[in-house]
Amino acid sequence: MPPTQAPSAPIPSAPPPGQTILYNVYRIYITQGTGPLHQGIALVPAQLPSQTAGRFYHLTGTIGLGMDYQCRPAEKFGINPAFESAVWLFQMPKSLLADFEAIASSVPPPHDPRVLMERNPDPPARDCVNQQLLISALIDARADPNSYPHGNTPLIITVACNSNLTGALKTLLEKGADPSKTNGSGLSAPHVLTEPVEVRQMGGGPSVINETAIHLLLQYKASVSQPNSAGEFPIHWASYGFSLRLFHVYLYSHPEPDQDNLLCSTNNNGETLLHFAAAGCRTEVMEYLPSKGLDVNAANSNGWTPLMCALTPIDRSTCWTTNIKTLANAIESARLLLSYGADPDIVTDEGWAPLHVLALYLDVAGKAEEFAKDLISRGVDPEARALLLSPPSIVPRLYYVCWSLPWGYRLRDVMADPPVEKWIVRSNMMPLHWAAERGAVGVIKALLSSGVDVPAMDVDGTLVDVDGTSPAKIAAESMFLKKRTESVDNIINLIVGASRT
Repeated sequence: MPPTQAPSAPIPSAPPPGQTILYNVYRIYITQGTGPLHQGIALVPAQLPSQTAGRFYHLTGTIGLGMDYQCRPAEKFGINPAFESAVWLFQMPKSLLADFEAIASSVPPPHDPRVLMERNPDPPARDCVNQQLLISALIDARADPNSYPHGNTPLIITVACNSNLTGALKTLLEKGADPSKTNGSGLSAPHVLTEPVEVRQMGGGPSVINETAIHLLLQYKASVSQPNSAGEFPIHWASYGFSLRLFHVYLYSHPEPDQDNLLCSTNNNGETLLHFAAAGCRTEVMEYLPSKGLDVNAANSNGWTPLMCALTPIDRSTCWTTNIKTLANAIESARLLLSYGADPDIVTDEGWAPLHVLALYLDVAGKAEEFAKDLISRGVDPEARALLLSPPSIVPRLYYVCWSLPWGYRLRDVMADPPVEKWIVRSNMMPLHWAAERGAVGVIKALLSSGVDVPAMDVDGTLVDVDGTSPAKIAAESMFLKKRTESVDNIINLIVGASRT
């Protein structure tokens, strides 16, 4: 069951015997077989014990599954086997019952097979209209539009992140919901809407930016400069996740005198909008920001510049796992920054340099070779040693080998206390070691052609470094290359061949 905040206790009432004056209104959680948890609403006469006959409504079950807007006037509240839990919301006068029930029970469940098969993912328009009317009636009956139905996540965020609930979002805002309400980490709806949301109600389908919700929130004065617990504004996340057009929507929501302050804003660790845009490889935004005076060589609290952010393999998402940016994305963004004067000879507090992070992409075809050679020609040390985050030799069943890495100050925090089930820290690793583990053939070829010191072979034919580390062995034992034996053989042959010349 989703976590819930402890509600206030229902207000005691003592109407004349046998008469209902007030209903206690509960949000309930129910299950149906092995399916997902559904929400509903129960109305129970305030003078009766809680586990008694009440009015029970399925209001948010999945469209098409026969669970929506069903009224069961004699349901034994709390006794039904499907019942999971309930959260008391408020008390509603009986005088509002007719209006409430007319809305809640007037729409029969749709049985369109296209809906059942998710070929028509949008809920019927009549459902949306009635949903808006119901929300309005509930708020008029003292329901709180700023409530936290799921733990520390406010209702406004939950609704904004569902592309099928735009009408509900509009009604909540019209009824006084705070568009900048935050969760326990300080995230607001303008933060999370910088990520695409799923279109299908049951998930598993395409995702899109919920632009309608964005414009609604900004129309009701949602803030794009309200920091989360890390000091990151929604506009920081917008530079990471938005096109230039949508980035401007956030920027221009502030009056012109404030826009310069927004553009110059940093988070608690000194990361600028350009750090975020580079991390997300948003090239249009990256071109725009230097034109507004942002420094392409600005360093954060642990020495990361936008160039390092651009090259590091990072999940496209700031909040949850989505597709990792590609090698082509990273190289294009890095070349752009170099054209604006970015210093390639950057070394972070962790000892990471551009060649290290370029070596973190799987590159069987060797597409990064030319760019790696360019970095070396610009003075990047091909033999610089640094701490490498690697997956453990045995990845727990609940985890997977993660190609993406934390960036900026986040890396420093993970390095200080790495989750043992996900990462181990390996010391004294050259870019050649990094590339061998990840299958970065292009970087390996560039390093070898530059004349890097390749470890000599020992008596068993194994390549070893001065500290006993073998790049070839790293490739052979790599968790990233477990099912890529041909690539492993190619890497070993490249390294062994170079060591013999």
